[in-house]
Amino acid sequence: MRAKLPFQHLDKTGWRNLAYAGIGIFYLIHFSLGIIQYGSLKIFGIDYLAFHGAARIANTVGYPASYDPSWLSKVEGSLAAHEPSDAGFSPNPAPFLPVFLIPFQILEPLGISLAYWAWTLVNLIALIFYTYFFVSKFTDQKAALKLILFVLLFLPTYQTLI
Repeated sequence: MRAKLPFQHLDKTGWRNLAYAGIGIFYLIHFSLGIIQYGSLKIFGIDYLAFHGAARIANTVGYPASYDPSWLSKVEGSLAAHEPSDAGFSPNPAPFLPVFLIPFQILEPLGISLAYWAWTLVNLIALIFYTYFFVSKFTDQKAALKLILFVLLFLPTYQTLI
């Protein structure tokens, strides 16, 4: 008697769902190992560190200082010191007009880690709603939900959100 090979009974939809599950599991493992090995802001969110640092400077000293490299170096260095393996840290500038710092100024009192995860969650929710409302204008609801799942599992989306 021959043993049945796994997944032989899957149709096209089943294979697609299996691929989605595999990609999702890969991202979850990649994400988890990155946090365990490097800390949450070393491999993920280094750009958020620049915005959070500029927002902290804008809240305490003022907007002009948030573009001063010496202030950025001091504040971002102190924020990065809370993360494991901070060797080789170099500050990043926040190259945006002051109006774009306002959302980060609102999140700044939460602390760097909580503010980063709140910002990531807000961006994820905005992406889902934007994609849903945009795609639902052109197709039915079921197709829109499939596209949202595809977009969320797309590597550039994952890298941008994280």
